[in-house]
Amino acid sequence: MKKIFVFGCASIVLSFFLAGLIYSQSLEEIRAKVRSEVRREMGIDESGKPDVQQDRERGTPVRTGLEIIQQLALISMIIALIPAAIAKVKGRSFIAWWVLGLICFIVVFPVSIFMKKIK
Repeated sequence: MKKIFVFGCASIVLSFFLAGLIYSQSLEEIRAKVRSEVRREMGIDESGKPDVQQDRERGTPVRTGLEIIQQLALISMIIALIPAAIAKVKGRSFIAWWVLGLICFIVVFPVSIFMKKIK
């Protein structure tokens, strides 16, 4: 039980880290858009290149909504492995618990920790 608790705490810390990483990248995208609008309003943008191309040349991460959705889907698939692995150790179906973890991780994770082992 102690190992499962440590594994659960580590997974929660990892999920907060990944959420913070996504949030910081989104903020950087917003900052890049604001900078390009300010440059356009001040008349500084004289090169004739599209703003997105200039942001990419500078190294600012410009992402589309589809890329963000793909990253969130990948992260949720990886995080759903946690309750599935715990359920597998306790004798339950890995695939079923992985799907449940995809649907509602917040509910399934504590249930997988506190359920009893099948003999």
